[in-house]
Amino acid sequence: MAARNLFARHGYSRTSLDALTDAMGINRSSFYASFGSKRDVLLRALESYCRAQYADFRTAIEGAPTPMAGARAMIAMVVNAHGGRHGCFAVNCIGELAPSDPEVDHILRAHMADSETLLADALSRAGASDPRGRAKAALALALGAIALRKAGSAPESIERIVQDGLDALFG
Repeated sequence: MAARNLFARHGYSRTSLDALTDAMGINRSSFYASFGSKRDVLLRALESYCRAQYADFRTAIEGAPTPMAGARAMIAMVVNAHGGRHGCFAVNCIGELAPSDPEVDHILRAHMADSETLLADALSRAGASDPRGRAKAALALALGAIALRKAGSAPESIERIVQDGLDALFG
């Protein structure tokens, strides 16, 4: 969790090994013995984050009173309008690492596909036409909202934009 927080706030390239070992409360030799490399820690943190995020999305959908309410709750979780300017760990990794690191790209593509399927299933149960297309569009809206958050837009403005976009997509 400490490593993931550092990577999320500073990015992979700006997170030093010293910062990682300090945050994790271990020395360099223990770090290398336990984790291998900074990249290995990133991959573990990213996989853990994606699993946890997917579980949270599933819980939001399953705990909602209707499938449509669950779909909206999932998108609100993705956007996290009050989450601050550091953005989203997965989205940050998409921008910084996915274009040049095939393993990071694979993890993130799988996460996006799983999230899209989960959302499309909820929309299908809600009776939406073209649930897959609407899920893709809603996730694109959410990723754009994360960019607005990183750019410093007010949370209330982001929430309004997302609400308007979801109203247009979901009815």
